[in-house]
Amino acid sequence: MRSLKTAKEWRCRPPRTRLMFVATVGAFLLPLTAHPALIRAQQPMGRVSGAVRDSAGVGLAGARLELATREGGVRIAASDSLGYFRFAPVPAGAARLVVRRIGYFPDTSALNIQDGVPTTLAIRLDVSVQGLAPVIVTERREVYDARLEGFYARQARGIGRFIGRERIVASASSSFTDILRAEVPGIRIGALGNLSKAVRLRGSRCPPLVFLDGFPATAGEFDVDMLELSSLEGIEVYSGLTSVPPEFIGPRMLERCGVIAVWTHPTSQRPRSPRQSADPPKGVSQNLEGLVARGDVLTAADVDVRVSVDSGSFAPAFPDQLHRSGIGGRVTVEFIVDTLGEIEPGSTRIVSSTDSRFDEAVLTALLSAHFSPARLAGRPVRQLERLPVVFGVSGDPAAQPAPDSTPRRPPLSS
Repeated sequence: MRSLKTAKEWRCRPPRTRLMFVATVGAFLLPLTAHPALIRAQQPMGRVSGAVRDSAGVGLAGARLELATREGGVRIAASDSLGYFRFAPVPAGAARLVVRRIGYFPDTSALNIQDGVPTTLAIRLDVSVQGLAPVIVTERREVYDARLEGFYARQARGIGRFIGRERIVASASSSFTDILRAEVPGIRIGALGNLSKAVRLRGSRCPPLVFLDGFPATAGEFDVDMLELSSLEGIEVYSGLTSVPPEFIGPRMLERCGVIAVWTHPTSQRPRSPRQSADPPKGVSQNLEGLVARGDVLTAADVDVRVSVDSGSFAPAFPDQLHRSGIGGRVTVEFIVDTLGEIEPGSTRIVSSTDSRFDEAVLTALLSAHFSPARLAGRPVRQLERLPVVFGVSGDPAAQPAPDSTPRRPPLSS
């Protein structure tokens, strides 16, 4: 077939001739377009997923999984905060999975991955280095009962609008008026005199009466944005006089335009030291394994005297709502303690947790914690430590100490 010199000549060709030309060129180019990725897509493929848990059945975060396939490649995955993991599609056939995590014995499993059939695994890792003795939290602090009993009782009755600490923490709001705007229907916020964000509840033209921990804040306008969201335990809002509870009604009828009752957190978080408030070193939280592997940070098995908690410096508060509901649980947290007995910024990680609502109580208490540093050959050294915290409620098996507190070597996997 002679070459076509011009587009005009090509258009003048009969349709049959043009079709034959395209088919000939396509047959010539097809082998050149066979990309390796397309070839691999035709291979038998399977999926591998599952969960990594400790011997108590609680998901382990941050486990590293290495899957060696029959084609000779190694796929890498990591377990998430609940212990779950998933690999991208992998070649079917024999494979070998190795699971590792600092402080736990590794686990090795032989797999037979089938084409198009999901492989779901339940992997248990046993502790190799015993952590610190569990801290047992069984009672809520008395200040909770004294100030918040009425808040939760009114919330149970369902009259008014309630914003608890969990929603305050989870909210993306940066100020008190922001969270009011997001949570309270019909609220109006605007400039008034010297106040840039005056609050008006639905149907009212005058300011609502604001209560702080059960006491009226002022008889007039109150700048609610002076309140730090991080210091609050709960907010309750009553838009109309008919819905205001008797405990917020006074002789002067100041509550006629509604009530906003604010309850502060019972435990004041101490201000962070300059060292704590600095940005954490890049890569510390993601590279604990590398620090340990290089010997920059030691484990409890490597030191002569391990880290210990200074008496009274670590006292997590039992979340009041969970205590009232009879919900107990466990949280295990790991961190690096430096040579001065302080937790290194960016090194704290939740290892396992039966309920994420306990995590904040543990992490908040760690801000005030102080430790005696580990020692090797008489000198202080950096050590990676693991600390279990048990929130105990009578009759709740989840709140009992984890059975993996004593190191033991797991049986060999098949």
